[in-house]
Amino acid sequence: MGSSYGWLITADERSNLILVNPATGAQIAMPPPETMNNVRLRYTEKGVLDGYDVLYMDLLSSDFDTETEPYHLTLEEARFFFYERVVLSCDPSQGNCMVLRIQLPNSQLSYTRVGDTKWTWIGGKGNCWEYQDILYNNNDGLFYGVRGEGQVDSINLNGISAEVKVILKSIISYQAHSRYIVQAPWGDFFQIWRHDKYNKENGRTEWVADKFFVYKIDFVGQKIIETNNLQDHAMFIGFNNSFLLPVKDFPALVPNSIYHTDDLLDYIYCHRFSLRQVVIFNMEDGSFIELSPPSSNSRLNWPPPVWIQPSLA
Repeated sequence: MGSSYGWLITADERSNLILVNPATGAQIAMPPPETMNNVRLRYTEKGVLDGYDVLYMDLLSSDFDTETEPYHLTLEEARFFFYERVVLSCDPSQGNCMVLRIQLPNSQLSYTRVGDTKWTWIGGKGNCWEYQDILYNNNDGLFYGVRGEGQVDSINLNGISAEVKVILKSIISYQAHSRYIVQAPWGDFFQIWRHDKYNKENGRTEWVADKFFVYKIDFVGQKIIETNNLQDHAMFIGFNNSFLLPVKDFPALVPNSIYHTDDLLDYIYCHRFSLRQVVIFNMEDGSFIELSPPSSNSRLNWPPPVWIQPSLA
């Protein structure tokens, strides 16, 4: 489901979230999905766990909508529904680690702390939905989330309850296929907009990235400025918590480029073994270098690839 601070973010057969350190083998279990106040366990007539029922909640009042049919999820479907994006505030083995996730329906937010026993939904806070990516800012101790029209919110989880503030107003009236928010090592923040297309090749039609646009965020001026310069860094985006690496320390990398792994969740769910696009996008000339597996219909494509920065903690 992703990676953050060197830990893989995975889900077991019941769609319980588990943090795994692939370098050390350490595992940390998160609270189960049914600890969300709108999630109910569903059993067969023989008492066997069969899935989850998700009650619809009014996004402003936080009340249950009893007239709307619940979402009926199988145990496997639930992982795609509950964990669109998951980001950690620090290495979870260090303690006091907050975990923030984007979840369906409506790409809402909920959070927990490593060691806690339940998830807490961030609702009734105004327009707290349609998030596409989130990150944690070590400098101010806040999470940042980017929404469909480019709006950026800060999410403060340090108090008794979550506090959400708009720090960049909506800047465009249409949505890119995906938006990412990335913090550079020198402090700047970027929005990355990914546009996709259908690619017909060898009798197959695949949904692939067609273009990336990178914008530096000016929070003071409330605007974004398109750029093709990452100060000789390479950017890594996908299911992972996005990050940049300096090419001087990793000379095999292409400077001012985006390393992207396929993270189009709906398409991945419906086409488990189809092509998982892995590409390098050169921001300076707009070219692509394909790193995808050679087979477009292979079990090597599942689970989908994810970038990770190893941690020995």
